[in-house]
Amino acid sequence: MLGLGIDVVETERIGRALQKWGDRFANRLLTPEELALCQAKGSFEQSFAVRFAAKEAFFKALPGSRSAGLSWQDVAVLNAASGRPYVRLSAHARQLLGNHKVHVSLSHSERTAVAVVLIE
Repeated sequence: MLGLGIDVVETERIGRALQKWGDRFANRLLTPEELALCQAKGSFEQSFAVRFAAKEAFFKALPGSRSAGLSWQDVAVLNAASGRPYVRLSAHARQLLGNHKVHVSLSHSERTAVAVVLIE
């Protein structure tokens, strides 16, 4: 195992940030594919919050300086056709991780979102 990360986000906090910063905030943190996925979900804020939590958990799971030079856009949290979440990494992020696999688990309620990332 290379690393383990967890993050919990209050959905209301994401909602306030989206109200204040709008598209600028959303486009900085999520890829276009993630934004489209959030828009297709029942609650944009919940879907956004759980992806934000997953990205935070991913960065926490990276040991030492491996996260140097990575941006929010280098990590995309998507869903397979089955609904199962997965992490898609940019070429730069994949190069830093080498052959390590990334596993993600997401959950949310009306008020909170949580994500766990395991890098093996």
